[in-house]
Amino acid sequence: MTGNFIDDVIIENARIFSTNFSGREKVWQGKIINTEGTINFCVAIPDDIAQQMIEDGWAIRINPPREEGDESSYFLPVEVKFKDRSRKPLPPKIYPHVYMYTGKKETMLDDESIGVLDGIEFKNIDLTIHPRIWEDDNGERRIKAYLLDGRFVVKESRIAAKYADYMHAEEDEEVPFD
Repeated sequence: MTGNFIDDVIIENARIFSTNFSGREKVWQGKIINTEGTINFCVAIPDDIAQQMIEDGWAIRINPPREEGDESSYFLPVEVKFKDRSRKPLPPKIYPHVYMYTGKKETMLDDESIGVLDGIEFKNIDLTIHPRIWEDDNGERRIKAYLLDGRFVVKESRIAAKYADYMHAEEDEEVPFD
C-alpha cells in the first residue's frame, strides 16, 4: 500500500458464507443488521494474506475457534453495489461484473438477477475485491470491501451435468423432425 492507494485483492477458490445476494432485510436480536436492498456476503480470508490486509486497514473480522484446539479464522464482509446513492449505475471502473456458470453456460448477473445465488452450492468461486477508503467520525482511516468481479461456478448433480447440452439448446434451432 502506498498513501491512499490499496490494490484490489484476488481470492481464488473462495469460501463464502452469510450470503444475502437478494438484499433482504436481516434482523438479529431485535436489531437490523442488514437494511433492505443491501447485497452482501462474507468471504473467508486465507491466513497468509489476512495479516497484511489488517495492517492495511481492511475490516477483517476474526472467527474465534469453535472447539478447543481449533485456530481462529479470518473473514471479510463484502458488499455488492450496482448503483450509487442517487440510484445511478456505478461507473465501469467499479461496476461489479458477476457471472454464474452452470454446465457450459455463462450468465451475467445484475442487481435484479443476482439473488439467484442465495442458497446455491458452488463448485468454485473466484473474486476480485475492491477497496474504498474513507474516514470515520473520529478521523480514522477505514476500508470497505466491494465486489468488483465475481465468478460463481454452480455445483451440479451428475444428472444435471448429463443433460447440460439439452438444457441450453438455442431456441431458434430447427426441430429435428420432418
